[in-house]
Amino acid sequence: MHTLCMEKYFSADSQPFALYVSDPERNNCEHSHEFDELVFVESGHGLHVLNGQPGFVQQGDVFFVHGQESHFYDRLGTLRLTNLLINTRRPLRYLSNLQPLLNGINRPPDQQPGWLTPQERLACRQTIARLTAPSSDALLDDAAREVVWLELLLSLHRSLSSASRGHTHFKAHRLIHWLQANCFEEIDWDTLCSHFLLSKRTLYRQVKEITGLSPHQFIRKQRLLAARVWLRSGEASITDIAFRCGFSSSNHFSSSYKNLFGYAPSQEPLQP
Repeated sequence: MHTLCMEKYFSADSQPFALYVSDPERNNCEHSHEFDELVFVESGHGLHVLNGQPGFVQQGDVFFVHGQESHFYDRLGTLRLTNLLINTRRPLRYLSNLQPLLNGINRPPDQQPGWLTPQERLACRQTIARLTAPSSDALLDDAAREVVWLELLLSLHRSLSSASRGHTHFKAHRLIHWLQANCFEEIDWDTLCSHFLLSKRTLYRQVKEITGLSPHQFIRKQRLLAARVWLRSGEASITDIAFRCGFSSSNHFSSSYKNLFGYAPSQEPLQP
C-alpha cells in the first residue's frame, strides 16, 4: 500500500497545515498518509473506502481521516474535494487536547461523515484560507493560526451538532447513509418514509438525484460492494456470499458482479 509523504504536500516540516484541492478526485489507489486529513466534499459523489469499508459520500459531507488509516475513492462521480492536511509531526504550541473535536466529525456509532449546508461549507473554506495563508511573523503566526484552527473546529462542532437540521439535503444525506447501513435488512418503505418525513415519491426522487440509481438499485450496489470486501478477505465462498447478498443463485450474483465491476467474482484478488 502506498503512503503519501509529507514532502509532497508540505513545503517544510514546520508548516502546520496545507491545502489540497482535487477537481475532480482521481485517487483510486489505496493509501495512507504521513499526516491527518480533514476532507470536505464540495460537489459530486462517489465511494470512500476507509479501512476496507465502502461508504457513499456526496456533496456537503465532511469527514476526518487519521494518517495511519488506509483509504481510497472508488466508483467516482465528478467528486471534488477540499483536503485540509494536518502536520502531526509538529505539535501545537498553545493548544492541546483537540482530538475529541476531530473525532466528533465522523458521527458515531458507524463513523458516518457529517454534513454541512452550502453556507456552512463556504464559511469553512474562508476559515481554511486564513488558516493556510502565509505569514512572515513566525511567533505571531503560531498563535494566530492556532486560534483560527480552534475556530474552524468549533464551527464544525456547532454545525454538525445543530438541533435544527430540517434542510432537505440533510434529510437526503441521512437517508442515503441509513440505506447504506441497513442494505441487508428487509426495508418497509412506508415506515422509512414516515421516519424521514418524506413521501415515497420524494424519497425515490432524492435517492435517484443523488446516486443516479433507484433505491432498490442503490441497495443492490451496496450489497455488491460489501461482497467485494468479503471476496478480497477470502472469508467465505462465492456461493455463501451470493446468498448473504440476497441472490437466489451464484450465477445471478456473478452476472450482477461482472456488470458492476467488469470482471467475475472469481477473478477478485485476495488482499495480502
